[in-house]
Amino acid sequence: MTNKIQQAFDNIQADPRLVEATKRALAAKRTKKSHKKPGLILALACMTLSFIAGMQAYAWILTPVSYVSIDVNPSMELALNRLDRVVSASPYNDEGAEILNGLQLRWKKYTDAIKTIMESNTMSTYLVDDPELLFTVASDKDREIPLETGVTDASRETGHSCHSVFADMDTAALAHDSGLSLGKYNAYLLLLQYDADITIDQCKDMSISEIRALIQKFQQEESLSQEEDLPEEDLFEEDLFQEDLPQEDLLQEDLFEEDLFQEDLFQEDLSQEEPPQQETPSYTGEVYNVPAHDQNEHHHGGHH
Repeated sequence: MTNKIQQAFDNIQADPRLVEATKRALAAKRTKKSHKKPGLILALACMTLSFIAGMQAYAWILTPVSYVSIDVNPSMELALNRLDRVVSASPYNDEGAEILNGLQLRWKKYTDAIKTIMESNTMSTYLVDDPELLFTVASDKDREIPLETGVTDASRETGHSCHSVFADMDTAALAHDSGLSLGKYNAYLLLLQYDADITIDQCKDMSISEIRALIQKFQQEESLSQEEDLPEEDLFEEDLFQEDLPQEDLLQEDLFEEDLFQEDLFQEDLSQEEPPQQETPSYTGEVYNVPAHDQNEHHHGGHH
């Protein structure tokens, strides 16, 4: 039975023209598919690169590269990108949160953001009687001066004077980890040099004016202590120096009088000198006219 079926299929032969047409159709189909694959791959590659570039640009815009801290009693901080635009505004106490609430600061130029904060109704209540207004800037070295200038100008335009200081980005990172604004943390580090027992939690509950008042108090006490510890020998030498000053003045006066006396003697010597004798003119070859009486005397003498 199997042999009969096989013999039946062996007797079937395809038309050669049909075979060639089939081959051509299959080859064209394969060529069309091969052309579609590179185009699809290229399109996918372009989409991937565009996505990556877009993510990098977005990250570049959002990444903070500098910080501006504003501290009075409220404490708040602006994070700026490479275009000096605000990417975030963070409060560091309840007063700061109250001020920032409702303010649209993101993507503003930092100078405009500062003016918006300073001119807000909530902030104005803390700026009565010209309080201690501290701006602290953290950035790389190339951006410090431009940022400081912008901060000062923005504050003056709102009618308030300010004090500005600089810090590095490492200090900013430590401040963020401690839960303090950059300005208050920088003041805490300075206070810590005079009072080793001061803590971060204590500074959190203090205004920047209170912290700076403590720093000034310790600095004054240190200055007085240094004056009291001055060696007695140095004080004695200083007193001697003060006593010697009048004697030196007298010595200079005596020298001046002696110079005047010597000058008078010199003038007297000049007055006693004889006047110089008149010089007899020498013969120069010129012919002189002799008076008439002189000619007679001369002739008379020749007759003898």
